[in-house]
Amino acid sequence: MINGQRLTLRPWNEGDLAFFQRLRNDVETQIQLLAIPRPNPMHRVRKWLENRSNALDAAFFVIAGIVDDSAIGFIELREIHPVHCWGSLGICLDRDARGKGFASHALELMESYARRVLMLRKIVLNVASTNDGARRLYESAGYRTVGIHHQHYHVAGEWLDALVMEKRLNVEEPQPEAATTSRIDRQHVPSGGVRHRVSGERLATP
Repeated sequence: MINGQRLTLRPWNEGDLAFFQRLRNDVETQIQLLAIPRPNPMHRVRKWLENRSNALDAAFFVIAGIVDDSAIGFIELREIHPVHCWGSLGICLDRDARGKGFASHALELMESYARRVLMLRKIVLNVASTNDGARRLYESAGYRTVGIHHQHYHVAGEWLDALVMEKRLNVEEPQPEAATTSRIDRQHVPSGGVRHRVSGERLATP
């Protein structure tokens, strides 16, 4: 359990199942997470939580309010590499908890845990180029765009680019030069999908 000023990061428990069933059945939220929405009965939600929390290369936490300990979301690191010392970030908040600074606080707590406990030097993530809210959150927390997966996700009949972002957790380690995306052009293709063309792109060296 990780205690912050406004939030707690803790393991999931039986009392969280109803919350996660609602979250996993929120179609728009699942689309924002670049997941494929499917009906999720309780047994599937429980299995999802068990798989997430039992994975040996992951750290999964419920984001809970500090006052009543009720779940408002989750944050996780997946694909943790003990040799290369990086992990892949995922975070999701309930609709009612967004825009209140909880995501930024949860990121701070997770980054501290990743640096001090997991000994990670870097956190990476993918985010849809159209998800402006998530991009602003990550950029304000010090994440940099270092690459692009073109036409990487098919969502609601459109092909979306995925931005590759990262943050170095060791402040003494030099940061790579960020990629620039001066313009993302959306072009309709004959099939009815959408093609994104990125102009002015520079990719950081590893």
